[in-house]
Amino acid sequence: MLTDEQFVGLESTQIIGGKKNLLQSEMEILTALQKCERYKKLRKEEIASKSLLKKVIIEINKEIEILAQYLPQIKISEFNRELTKNTNSKRNILEDEILEIRRKIAMLSNSQ
Repeated sequence: MLTDEQFVGLESTQIIGGKKNLLQSEMEILTALQKCERYKKLRKEEIASKSLLKKVIIEINKEIEILAQYLPQIKISEFNRELTKNTNSKRNILEDEILEIRRKIAMLSNSQ
């Protein structure tokens, strides 16, 4: 079975443009690979740092437990009541200030 073959003629500018596009694509792929390798390296460093931090925290907790044995025991309930009162009053003051600012913004918006 015979087929008619057709050839497409390309100008030298088209050939050069195609080669440039191919090289740019290759460069982008290599750059992406570099970034991927850099990410893997940083990820390994992050995991190592987190592991070390976890070990240090465990050691510190053990030392805190040992230290707690030598410290006198205090009544925490009285201290916590004072803290919650202070934090609740601060929170209420901040909420009041926020409401006042919103009211002023609404008044400015309505006056325009």
